[in-house]
Amino acid sequence: MVDTSLFTALFGGHENNPYPLVFEALPDAMIIVDSHGVILLANEKACELFGWNKSALTGAKVERLIPARFGASHQQLRQEYHAAPRSRAMGIELELFGLRNDGTEFPVEIALSPVKIGEESVVAASIRDLTHTLRLKDAAKRTHYSSQVVRLGELALRSKNFKEWQNEIPRLVVDALHSDVVFVVWTRHGGQLRPRIVYGLSGALLAKLESASQAMYAKLLAEEQPHVITDYRHEPDVVANIAEQLQLRSGLHVPLQSKVGMLGVLAAHSRRANQFGTEELHFLQAVGIVIVESILRTEIEEQLAHTQRLESIGQLTGGIAHDFNNILTVVLGNLQMLHETMASSGDAGVVKLAESAQRAARRGADLTQKLLTFASKQALAPAAIEPAAVLGAMAEMLQRTMGKGILIECQVASDCPPCLADPAQLDNAIVNLAINARDAMPDGGTLCMNAAPVTIAAGEERFGTTGELAPGEYVALSLRDNGQGMTPEVLRRAYEPFFTTKASGKGSGLGLSMVYGFAKQSGGSVRIDSKPGGGTEVTMYFPVAGADVRPAAPHDKVRGPHTTTSGNQETILLVDDDPEVLEVAASYLANAGYRVLKAADATTARRWLHGTESISLLFTDVVLGAGETGPRLAAEALKTRPGLPVLYTSGFAHGLLEATEVRPDQFLPKPYLFEDLAARIETLLGKAPGDA
Repeated sequence: MVDTSLFTALFGGHENNPYPLVFEALPDAMIIVDSHGVILLANEKACELFGWNKSALTGAKVERLIPARFGASHQQLRQEYHAAPRSRAMGIELELFGLRNDGTEFPVEIALSPVKIGEESVVAASIRDLTHTLRLKDAAKRTHYSSQVVRLGELALRSKNFKEWQNEIPRLVVDALHSDVVFVVWTRHGGQLRPRIVYGLSGALLAKLESASQAMYAKLLAEEQPHVITDYRHEPDVVANIAEQLQLRSGLHVPLQSKVGMLGVLAAHSRRANQFGTEELHFLQAVGIVIVESILRTEIEEQLAHTQRLESIGQLTGGIAHDFNNILTVVLGNLQMLHETMASSGDAGVVKLAESAQRAARRGADLTQKLLTFASKQALAPAAIEPAAVLGAMAEMLQRTMGKGILIECQVASDCPPCLADPAQLDNAIVNLAINARDAMPDGGTLCMNAAPVTIAAGEERFGTTGELAPGEYVALSLRDNGQGMTPEVLRRAYEPFFTTKASGKGSGLGLSMVYGFAKQSGGSVRIDSKPGGGTEVTMYFPVAGADVRPAAPHDKVRGPHTTTSGNQETILLVDDDPEVLEVAASYLANAGYRVLKAADATTARRWLHGTESISLLFTDVVLGAGETGPRLAAEALKTRPGLPVLYTSGFAHGLLEATEVRPDQFLPKPYLFEDLAARIETLLGKAPGDA
């Protein structure tokens, strides 16, 4: 124990003793504690600070002034200090707390000085309340962090995309947090957690991070919660071992989460323990939000640019296909008439040449139809389609034609409603996707065809890879293979017409383009999910059919050769603004026994309609130039000639069937074969083969 007589002599209150006056005049709270932790003396400022009177503090254990949770560690530190006493100034940044008489805790800073009294050593402790100081420090810290987040946001706004400024993230975080290591781990690399932006690690340590990131962050991503690690030595063994290998002591982990799921992890680390707290966590979360929003903005802009590029290509190809269809109508028509002439002459060689030319022209017609499908400008006849019936029939047909090495599976959800789509175009789309899947599985594999209902809620409009799906109810029809998959570059260009990875002569590159255009024109969308070696899944989204939509008719059987009837001098008003198409169609109709009134524009057609001629049928192009259209001309004709049959034709008639009362049997797309034209006219005139 301390020699109390000497202590009393030094700090007693007799008249000429200066020590008590100095002790009370000190600006900070002061206590003197012996080696057993007993408080020998406390000044008035200490009593005020802790809420005790002098008699209660004098002789009490110093642990009375310390929160209970620090009691054991404090005793150990006190013993260590008395074993090797030394002066310790304030400001050493230890996190210390005091305990008031009323039970409240407050942050303190303590300076220690060993004092020798006789043969005994005591400790003089100067205590300072840091509550106000820490508030100011926290406010300054928050201001600094906020300015750094604003700086990052400005950088993100000025940059065109995330890739341009992503390497600024580590430098900014290091400057703000005084951290040693910063990195961003992405989840988008084959499902693996891979660090892609790294600061503070290189060589062997970076290689260790590459191998350890999966084990280190998988749990964090599953929990979807940020973590503050005060000391990795207190973490689970696997994490502690990894941190030790990377020479890390404390860390902040913030998951990068968006509406579409987890993107990765933003992490800051220090080689010192207890480096990060709540304010640092809030700062890193704000940085994470800027990163996620910038990534999403970049993806949306890229998606928009991709959609706009496809729209521009679609407009161009649609215009070209329209003009080319007019040309092909003339070519096919003349070749057919030439073929009939040569056939009657008996020249087999010339007939063979004419037939070859017709086949080439028909392939050209097929090509232009595919371009129109991509441009979303083909005439559709949507109907209510039962997914189970369509996929079942297609699976049966494809299983016979795809080869023994490919297994076809089909699964349709029990609650899957009918969808709204053109039956023939849907069949074509499924066949195109199945062919792509077959080519991606040269050694065989499995093709899964599925259908299920999907609800797009408000706020989820941007969906798929061809633009937006409005909120509503859809049916998702998907084909999934386990083939070679696509690289990101191939996936980015998958919908572009004529883009193909197949060998020359193995494909036109229009399969996915057709699917794209068909789904979009049907009010839906398309999504492709693919990765190299992981197969491909293409999902088409079609609106759910309303109760008032007509059901799709069963597939027509293949029509046999058509027996063309001869006209009986019925009068047909033929309207087309392309003079060559007008002439070739007029020649055929005249040869077929019809009387033809020709009109190269709507004005001439009106003169015929307002005249006294008896007209049996109006055959008109949809677009007539000068702002005139076939449907408008037909509407005028029906006012003066009720019941007049009307047949429309066009190189493309985008939205014609949907926007008007035109029936599918009233429309004949260009280029048409004469036997198809004859069949439509006979149907509309109410004739059957052999009537003539």
